Amino acid sequence: MYIDVIPLFSSPLATSKLEVDAHKILEKLKTLEFKLTDYVNQDVGTAGKIYISSSLSILDYFPELKTEIMSKLDSYIKNVLMYKDVKVKLTTSWGTKTSPGGYGQEHMHTNSWFSGVWYPQDSSSITFVRRDRELICPGKPEEWNLFNSPEWEMTPVTNSLFIFKSTLNHRINRNTSNSDRYSIAFNVLPQGKIGTGDSTVYISTK
Repeated sequence: MYIDVIPLFSSPLATSKLEVDAHKILEKLKTLEFKLTDYVNQDVGTAGKIYISSSLSILDYFPELKTEIMSKLDSYIKNVLMYKDVKVKLTTSWGTKTSPGGYGQEHMHTNSWFSGVWYPQDSSSITFVRRDRELICPGKPEEWNLFNSPEWEMTPVTNSLFIFKSTLNHRINRNTSNSDRYSIAFNVLPQGKIGTGDSTVYISTK
């Protein structure tokens, strides 16, 4: 029997592969200043730490990468989400460095509309988490799919770009390699006049 399933109110994840010199960017990224994040994973010892770049505008160091990311983001917003007249601006961008054994806690990004992450190397996975879980769970399904999964794990390769709603919970999974794991993440907000009627607001970001 045929059943038509409509994915109402989904939380889409946009993926793409960038055409930039990932190795060159990675080598420069390694030379920039990083600091420990505000939390420490107590069960991984001194090796498994996560660091964040001191700069929160790190894409300014990589103009070609910034241009590529903004082009993909603009295409996604205009051609997939169909917001033809909306302009967005980067509010923050930062590098992350995860030591062997390190992992990140589940979180979302506040004060932004969309977020994203770019990977300069094959990397440990990232898991996206559905927070509006079912109140009734009759057991484990025989096969996981987009309609019944509470989590979705993605394993990025070199030059992978992920774009997602900032409210989508996610976590960095444990770095099981013997070397540091690097990535560059970012947040964006719409710029200028947004909304209609009595819900109109003006957003100006520096």
